[in-house]
Amino acid sequence: MKKTIKIKCHGISIIFLLLGIIAQNGQTIENGQNASAFEMEDCYHVASFIKDNFATFVSKYNECFDDVWNASYVEKMFNVTIEDCGTEYSGVFLDFDSKNGYAVVGNNYTVYNFSIEGDSPFHGIESNEFRFSTSGGYYYLDGGEYLSVDSYNNSNESILNQPCSDSHYNGQDQNSKGCGNIINPDDYVNDKYGNGWKFEKSKRILMRGSTQYNLSLYINNKIKKNSSTGIEEVVPFSEGNCWFVSAYNALAYLSSTLFYNMPSTWNVVNYDPKVEEPNLYSKYYDASGNNISKKLYYNNNNSFVYEYYLKPTNNPNNYFVLEKLYAEVRQLVNTKFKKVSGGTISESCSIIERIAEKYNYSVDAAEHVDWVAYINTAISKIDQSLPCLWSTSNDTYGSHTMTVCGYRCYTKTTGWWIFQKKETKTFFEIKDGWSSDSRYYDISGHVGFSAIVTLEF
Repeated sequence: MKKTIKIKCHGISIIFLLLGIIAQNGQTIENGQNASAFEMEDCYHVASFIKDNFATFVSKYNECFDDVWNASYVEKMFNVTIEDCGTEYSGVFLDFDSKNGYAVVGNNYTVYNFSIEGDSPFHGIESNEFRFSTSGGYYYLDGGEYLSVDSYNNSNESILNQPCSDSHYNGQDQNSKGCGNIINPDDYVNDKYGNGWKFEKSKRILMRGSTQYNLSLYINNKIKKNSSTGIEEVVPFSEGNCWFVSAYNALAYLSSTLFYNMPSTWNVVNYDPKVEEPNLYSKYYDASGNNISKKLYYNNNNSFVYEYYLKPTNNPNNYFVLEKLYAEVRQLVNTKFKKVSGGTISESCSIIERIAEKYNYSVDAAEHVDWVAYINTAISKIDQSLPCLWSTSNDTYGSHTMTVCGYRCYTKTTGWWIFQKKETKTFFEIKDGWSSDSRYYDISGHVGFSAIVTLEF
């Protein structure tokens, strides 16, 4: 397993160090040529000045901070794109000799990452494009796809270096832990990551959030013991439909904003599951309408319920009234996938593409399992008022797929004077299928096998 690089940043003032370099060289700031280095806040000028005066820079660093930095020279210096809250900036990556650290230098004397120890995260990687995301670490372009450096190193350790926490934080639903089901991200970010975070920017798509339970036709019963009374109780859950409800939420939004040939949300149909989705219906009921799902016993085996049952309707003909678009999603699930629960993110993508194609729209629902490299892409899509999908295999929701309808970014700047280290925490605004209201997901704190889906037209 790859050793985690310990980032060591003392909040140094690059202006302070550069002034020391000039003074040591017997020069003054009044010298027009040297003054231009300070007036020119361009990252290339600052990085070049550090490289050309590196020995003195290291000496001044050690003198200022009573430290031992053993770097001797800048081994490599190359362009890097900095992504910060959906905005791209020019930057320069400095790789110091041996394993003596590295730095990402941006404009306005801003350093986004600085270490006096460890090898370059790009070590051994050949690419025409390197990137640093304040939300997702380092990644590079390979064969038209962006890959995180963790993928190259075959590491299971996230470059975010923020483990999925099993703790509850302020601003989170009272029954939740980890990175999801966040109601107030302002409170959450300052509780989890310490005070001092400031709101930077956000974008929200106005999207209705249909819940899994409301869109379930079959109810999944579970027997749970009441923690207060100790009595076993029957607790109803959704049918396990997050994989197609998330796709439907995205399609319903597109039908009202871009894809006007699709049925609108007010276009409804009568829907009899036995007739319209026989492959799904037959998993729980036989041809005579008898429930064939597993019996769940409780109350000392004196009572039982069926594991699945058809949700009661309010009409004598026992049919549901569904939005036409949702009915078409369920019919596709019936014919193509033949299952209600257990769908994959790839199958969610297929639903979006096939329903769009039915109405003569071409959509590529691109699945990115190397998700850290596509956080900024998702933010850019939201800026274009296009939804995304977010699928996890662990953390708050376990194995779950959600619709992304916005984002919210926070920043914290530490350091002295002009030279400052900037950190960013990014949250996805989501329709999680558990609640009709928006929730937030701490994408900067998440670690695990997950996927982002972006829509290409």
